[in-house]
Amino acid sequence: MSNTAQNRPPSRLHLRLIRVVGLIIPKRLRSDWRREWEAELSSRELLLANWDKLHWRSKLDLIRRSLGAIRDALWLQQLRLEDEMFQDLRFGLRMLRSKPGFTAISIVTLAVGIGANTAIFSVVNAVLLQPLPYQQPDQIVALYRTPDGQMRWPFSPPCYLDLKNRNTVFTELAALSNKGWPANLLGRGEPERLQGYKISANVFPLLGVIPAAGRGFFPEEDRPGSDHVVLISHELWDRKFASDAGIVGESLNINGESYTVVGIMPADFRFYAKTDIWTPLAFTAKDEADRAGYLELIGRLKPGVTLDQASVEASAIFRSFVNDPNSTLQLVLTRPQKMLTREISPMLLLLFAAVGFVLLIACANVANLLLSRANARRREMAIRSALGAGRFRVVRQLLVESGLLAVGGGALGLALATWCIKFLASGLPKYLEAANSRVATLKLDGMALGFTLVVSLLTSVLFGLVPAFQLARIDLNGALREGGRTVGLRNRLGSSLVVVEIALATVLLVGAGMMTRSFMRLQHINVGFEPAGVLTAQIDPLAKYPNIAAVSAFYRGLLERIANTPGVRYAAIKNSLGASIGYAIDEHPPVSSEQTPIALINQVSSDYFNAMGIPLRAGRFFTDRDVKGSTPVIIVNDQLARHEFPDEDPIGKHITLWNVPWEIVGVVGSMKFDDLMHEPPAHIFFSYQQENWWSMSLVVKADRGDAAALAGPIRETLAQIDPDQTIYSIRPLDDLTSEVVAPQRFTTLLLTGFAALAVVLASIGIYGVMSHSVSVRTREIGVRMALGAQPGNVLTAVMKRATLLAMSGLAVGLGLSLALVRILSGLLFGIESIEPLTMTLMAILLLSVALVACLIPA
Repeated sequence: MSNTAQNRPPSRLHLRLIRVVGLIIPKRLRSDWRREWEAELSSRELLLANWDKLHWRSKLDLIRRSLGAIRDALWLQQLRLEDEMFQDLRFGLRMLRSKPGFTAISIVTLAVGIGANTAIFSVVNAVLLQPLPYQQPDQIVALYRTPDGQMRWPFSPPCYLDLKNRNTVFTELAALSNKGWPANLLGRGEPERLQGYKISANVFPLLGVIPAAGRGFFPEEDRPGSDHVVLISHELWDRKFASDAGIVGESLNINGESYTVVGIMPADFRFYAKTDIWTPLAFTAKDEADRAGYLELIGRLKPGVTLDQASVEASAIFRSFVNDPNSTLQLVLTRPQKMLTREISPMLLLLFAAVGFVLLIACANVANLLLSRANARRREMAIRSALGAGRFRVVRQLLVESGLLAVGGGALGLALATWCIKFLASGLPKYLEAANSRVATLKLDGMALGFTLVVSLLTSVLFGLVPAFQLARIDLNGALREGGRTVGLRNRLGSSLVVVEIALATVLLVGAGMMTRSFMRLQHINVGFEPAGVLTAQIDPLAKYPNIAAVSAFYRGLLERIANTPGVRYAAIKNSLGASIGYAIDEHPPVSSEQTPIALINQVSSDYFNAMGIPLRAGRFFTDRDVKGSTPVIIVNDQLARHEFPDEDPIGKHITLWNVPWEIVGVVGSMKFDDLMHEPPAHIFFSYQQENWWSMSLVVKADRGDAAALAGPIRETLAQIDPDQTIYSIRPLDDLTSEVVAPQRFTTLLLTGFAALAVVLASIGIYGVMSHSVSVRTREIGVRMALGAQPGNVLTAVMKRATLLAMSGLAVGLGLSLALVRILSGLLFGIESIEPLTMTLMAILLLSVALVACLIPA
């Protein structure tokens, strides 16, 4: 090669290729193959020097060879990186196998945190995050009326039809009767009461649900005379009809009438409530004029229509229908899932935050363990660095080891999550399972696996990064001489992590303490009745009882027979549907429509109050003389009496309902049943023989012993009166009242469990820090004792440091706990701020556990 060629500067192409290589591969990674690259360029430099004279094919060949050299260099470097990664992986596995105790503790600690988070996430995902399993669920909305933004009222048929006919924002607007449909299946063995619902024919097309067999309802079947068709659930088809596909087209005897089965719904279909059978609403002319509200409405938005746009138009139509400028009623559109999960979502989010705290504590614990190991590996890492390993290589090696721990913790956490999900599902409200198939079949899915993977990776970074960077920055001379300041740094980091652990554990403990005190107060609240020894059941008279008079006669005969059954003290009935109504006091000045008070109403028999243990405050109970044709009388609860008659006797006053004046003859105690956390509502009771109702609940008070033992005799008595009549939902009243506080009981149990777990992990953390601190100070302590220090002095010094750590964590945790009041305000009963007693007890508990944890190393 001539001197001229050697001294010629690189061509523009040469410089561009060098720049491209510099952009693709960092300088640090180019050193190994730079010589090969320069040799390749030297062999072609003569060609580059004469670039303008080259034939175009030679130019293309030169470019191809240059790009090939880049590709080969990248490929070689990739192989080197992969080989180094496999080396790091193999070395990491050997290091973890060499310390089985450390590895097991780390993996189990992480598994607890990751498993709990995965299980809670699976529940939150199924209940809150995943849309309901229908076609394009983001277009489905629920509608309801509200007078105050809190209460939800159903619609009347005229209002529904007006909205359906005049709107331009829905492709479909459908209705379901919230009365249910008492469907007594006869002629198929023992009479069986089925849970039925009447729906408009367009409900299933709106949801995008197609029957698994047969067909849905035709629009013409949603009319009187053509409505004796039914769709049955997959569960009923499998249980009652042995999965016989021939049932489609057959007739069923329901309530003494013939209905044709036209279809079978899919196995995973859930909507609104647990349902066995559906039939069309089929409004009669009387129904279309009925102003009573009993319809739940759902709609599907037209493409491009937003929820706000639909709300504006639907509200305008609704106000036009009400035609009362003073009315406070509003129409609200919302997502069905939001309405379904309104009560449970705060508790689930609270638990999700709690398990997040547990995971952070677990990460802090493992980080402390790694920091302890870091001190023992300082010399190893110093030798690696001295032999040429860069900081990146050291950090990567340590992060690989952290990743292996996280993968092990994630794998074991998935196994724990599988069990935890079953436990969590058992504590969810039953209505969620009945309305959402994802909740009914709750399990680990792809989303949960992805969540576990992400959490595992994040935790490996959280607990692995700090010790990795600490070891990557060690002082070589100091480490090789077994000296340096790394121990001091480790102690400071470890102490900081312990303070964080104790702070998080304090927040969980205070939260659990507040929930526990709230639950205890709920358990001891006076509900206004005595559920012990009371049995309840549901009865829906068959269609062969043609009118209310016949139904009343049936109930009178039933009550007489059950009251004479051995072991029964009282037998009574109460209408099954709890409704509300606006009322006016005749003796008081009239009020505007928006100020009209509202009360719950129920029809009951004369012994209902005795059976329920509801005390009489004034006046009398109903008697057998309170029947049709006699003076209309009512009994009110003391909540209504205090509000409407604060300074006067309510007995003898009159309340107008349905344009009829009703005389108040009695005042009874107020009951808290569905809502224990707020004041009971105003309540008005009617004698069922004056204001009748079809479907009733049977209430039986046992003379002594277990009320459930009366179920058999009651069934026999009913069979003697009418062998075709069904009775269902036979349950002790204790079980029903227990379900009211079940969500809070479950949340309290889980939160307490997470708090206990956090305390254990925090105790392990402070034990680890103090154990390491004592071990590295063994020589110093020995010198102190040789110079005359007493064991008590050494113990005091060690315990003083532990106390300082615990007190620092408690101070931070108690400060954070003050924010809990706002977060938990909607979940607590009788607690408006953090109680000093709760905070003191939790602080003493955590401080005691922390001090005990450091006594052993001390």
